[in-house]
Amino acid sequence: MLLNESGSWLIHSAVFGAAILLLGGLAVWFFREPIYRIRIIHWTFVACLLVPAFQQLDMIPGYSLNLGSEMKTEPLQTAPEIVSLSESPLVSQSVPVEQTQGSSIRHFEPIPSQNLSVENTVFSEIENLKESARPATVPVISDSALLLRIGRTMQLVYFTMVGFWILIWLVGYARRCQIAKYAILASDELQHLLSSIAGAKGKHVRLLVSDRVPTPIMWGAFRPTIVIPTELAAKPNSAALRWAIAHEWSHVLQGDFSTQVLSSLTKFVCFYQPAYWWLRRQLILNQDFLADAFAANQGPSTEDYADFLVSIARNQNQPLLTGTLGISDHRSNLFRRVNMLVDPPRPLLQKKKRLPTLLILLFALLTVTGLSTVRLDARPIETPQSQSSESKPDSNSKNSLPAQNHSQKADNKSGKEKYVLKYRGRVIAPDGTPVEGAKIFAVYWVQGSRSNPHIKPRAISDANGMFQYSESSDVFEPDADIYYLAYTLVAAADGFGFARGSSSVFETTGRTLQLLPASRRKSYSNYLAKQKPVLQLVPDEVPITGRIMNIEGKPVKGARVRVDRVWLNAENNLDAWEQAAKKKEADFYSLRNFTPESHNGPQMPSVIPDVHTDADGYFTIREIGKERIAKLLVSGPGIEANMISARTRRGEKIVVPHSWKDKTSQRGINSLPKEIYFPAKFTHIVSDSIPVVGRVTDAETGKPISGALVSAGPFVTFTGGGKNHINDTTDADGRYRLEGLPAIKKKRQERIYVHSPIDTTYLPVTVEVPAQTEQPQTIPEIKLTKGVWVRGQVVDERTGKPVRGLVKYYAFNTKKPSKLNHTVFLFNVFERRTDREGHFKIPVLPGKGIVTFMAYDHTRYRRGVGIESITAKVKINIGKYKQLDTVPALIPSYCHLLREINPQVGSEPVEIEMKLTSGVDIPGRMIDENGESLDGGFVSGTYYRNLESWGLPIRNKQFLIQGYYPDQPRTLHAYYPQKNLIGSYHLEGKPPAEIVIQMEPAGSVRGRLVDEVGDPVPDVMLSGKGLPLERIGVQAPRLVTDKEGWFLIQGLVPGKKYTISGMSANASGHVLTDIAVQANQTKNVGNIKFPPVVMPKKSDDSSNVPENKPK
Repeated sequence: MLLNESGSWLIHSAVFGAAILLLGGLAVWFFREPIYRIRIIHWTFVACLLVPAFQQLDMIPGYSLNLGSEMKTEPLQTAPEIVSLSESPLVSQSVPVEQTQGSSIRHFEPIPSQNLSVENTVFSEIENLKESARPATVPVISDSALLLRIGRTMQLVYFTMVGFWILIWLVGYARRCQIAKYAILASDELQHLLSSIAGAKGKHVRLLVSDRVPTPIMWGAFRPTIVIPTELAAKPNSAALRWAIAHEWSHVLQGDFSTQVLSSLTKFVCFYQPAYWWLRRQLILNQDFLADAFAANQGPSTEDYADFLVSIARNQNQPLLTGTLGISDHRSNLFRRVNMLVDPPRPLLQKKKRLPTLLILLFALLTVTGLSTVRLDARPIETPQSQSSESKPDSNSKNSLPAQNHSQKADNKSGKEKYVLKYRGRVIAPDGTPVEGAKIFAVYWVQGSRSNPHIKPRAISDANGMFQYSESSDVFEPDADIYYLAYTLVAAADGFGFARGSSSVFETTGRTLQLLPASRRKSYSNYLAKQKPVLQLVPDEVPITGRIMNIEGKPVKGARVRVDRVWLNAENNLDAWEQAAKKKEADFYSLRNFTPESHNGPQMPSVIPDVHTDADGYFTIREIGKERIAKLLVSGPGIEANMISARTRRGEKIVVPHSWKDKTSQRGINSLPKEIYFPAKFTHIVSDSIPVVGRVTDAETGKPISGALVSAGPFVTFTGGGKNHINDTTDADGRYRLEGLPAIKKKRQERIYVHSPIDTTYLPVTVEVPAQTEQPQTIPEIKLTKGVWVRGQVVDERTGKPVRGLVKYYAFNTKKPSKLNHTVFLFNVFERRTDREGHFKIPVLPGKGIVTFMAYDHTRYRRGVGIESITAKVKINIGKYKQLDTVPALIPSYCHLLREINPQVGSEPVEIEMKLTSGVDIPGRMIDENGESLDGGFVSGTYYRNLESWGLPIRNKQFLIQGYYPDQPRTLHAYYPQKNLIGSYHLEGKPPAEIVIQMEPAGSVRGRLVDEVGDPVPDVMLSGKGLPLERIGVQAPRLVTDKEGWFLIQGLVPGKKYTISGMSANASGHVLTDIAVQANQTKNVGNIKFPPVVMPKKSDDSSNVPENKPK
């Protein structure tokens, strides 16, 4: 044995105590009645004391786990040689920018600062890694001696704390003796009051009166003692006195003091276990729940007794004397008790039922007996010696993946030079030690991609945590935009949460910096200087454990659960997120501010493998990492596929609206779409689904079409295939099978979208899914018709470089459509992507139509270029908003470029030229009155078209204006909330080398919203044109009245008039009209009556509410 007997007992009590407390906690969670919870906690504490004692005394025969073996460490061997790794290159059409609709995602943004050579920075980090990878020798250390020292230190700390708790108990015992010594016996009137409550059983209770206690208390098991404060005893006929005595008598009647003594004894053994303190708190709270229920029945009404508890909470907020029970408690517990009285989830059970009590006792006996048979006795074993032959990897080693030798040569197609980008770095554990076998993945978003669980890692770390691989330049975008060169590098290893970093930090050739535009090299150089080529894994303490049930309450076996994306923050902590989620103004977008990073590329299922539910519907997903939120896709045969969110943190289910701004367009708050965030352990109910099967053929020949992508669901485009989790590819016979569609009810309708292989001219088509039956739905044969190719290239005239983006086709809406036009439906969008050289080809219908282009980098180009040459009729024309009469409807302002076409049936491919002219980028900064540059402020107007939108906070004291045209002036607004400073800059004509915004003091408005009777109106969201930060969701959470109705609006331009409106769950209207302030002024507008304009409530039967359709 490595430790003495007391040390062995301490280890057993720690390990098995944690297991027992966990089982007890689960049982408490399962049983909701306080009377059973008290019994469960009672027997849990008994087990915590008996199990270690039985194990040490060998009172029950058992077996040993043989843990804690004696070992010796050998000298570390020479670090394995690191080889070039490139198992699988990036797909050629990769776009590492996340493009998720309707979400606020923070992408990587370059940080402007001073110039610094990336070669020096990156190579210095690599030299450091080389130094750490050199051979090292560690002296031989006896693990038994080390463990013995650690064990004895732990014993010393343990017995010191036990002595402390014993001292606290002795002090409490002395104080109880002192109180009893100087107390007086209760009067006959009080004794009679106790008898009227307790009956004959109250005769053995000692009732005392003392001026040394502020509130009633009790102690004692064999001779119970109740002590009443002198002040309260002076009111013999008061309801408060009767409540107090009844409360303490309930503790006597239930035997609560014996359980408290047991709790104190368990504290000596388990005081270092967090679960013990949680169970102890639950014990006290549930004992008081029963005592409160008993006492409330002795007075006029439950509400009066609740008021009595509230008065105690206001006047007394101190813990009870050690070793006593009483009506007083901390305010938080008192308010919980009040809530249980006035709004109980169910009537409290006052007497135990025989069957649950026997089950609890039986479970306790089985737990004590079963765990008492297990030992942790340590038996010395020999450590296998390391094999020197493993110190160097060979071609068959798991750390040596085939390398690709790329030569620098010209691209035969484009004539552009090819080059090699090399990556190197290290993977470490949370404690800083190297991690061997970590898999390195490149995670990035590709427009129209589908999740792929079979992607091989770029590299695998060696024994020193080192990895290395290389990529050819043809996997990157030719315009060298920073987003295309800085995808996310992810490291995944068993037992840890994944680590992530920007790939450019690990790139060692320096070409990343050289390929950047000059305006970005300065800032990006400084960014690289601050980063280290290290991926540090995070703890994986709380896996996501769920259960999938169907609507009949039966478990679903074999359902696939896939990690679609993960939201996180740099701190890996969700405290701020959960606090924000509890606020009334919380919604999906405001909570995204607390988890700004998102990883959602199609490679995620390879980083975190899929799992499947077992026979009982359970599943467990690991390696997500501590304090993160995962978006999970649940799918499988016979169930509806859907997305759910869960966080790697224990707690309760959190439900928030998708967006509180939707209140203006929804029929009441109850009609808002909801976002549900499950805790780490949850149950999810899925609806039934019936598969949809069918066949795709050629409309002329009738031959099957293989390789066509068939997808289902609304709002589908022909790059991504709609709901990327409900799709299938036709086989050689043209057949497909779709799993996961919801069972269609009433008038709800789904569509099937078919788009042909990319190299064919078959036109996409949509088919409605009929109402489902009990059998698999067979869709009539879908026939595809061939169209005409339209080909071209998109080029930026200013830079001469090709442009990546989306090409779409719209057909003219003719009154007598041709036969081919029947393949087009209202929700169809013919869409293709340009390749890395800007080339595209897209099938179109014969006849007049429009081809449009929308660049991925949409902030640098004008909108609606070429609209003047389009002959299509204008269907809607309201101010700047226009909608053309096409199928589907085309809004010119939603694209950068438009070209009209008119191909004929059977014609040759149509060639068109599409040229754009990008705006220029201008760096800028904001300065204070001393000329110092400010960091962390906000600037609006940085992006073309969205001139009123506020960008992300300024980093490194510099911002970037994008897509500026000299003939389109814009006014920039700046706001520095830290000091309530504002500034503006009018940009017109020739672009300057740098923009400098002088910041000046702003004004503020303070006021209070009240209703008709003068009561405060909380949780009213304020808005107004021109308020800073409102458009990005930063100001919105701040501009909400507090619980007293107060609000504070900052960042107001001096002399400018503002109109402020308010909106709550059931009212809306103007708050302030034409309000103006001066610099450095905080104008107090006092109380403002909030207009009671009640919004119409949603009808219970939403199907009877007519839809709002445009005329």
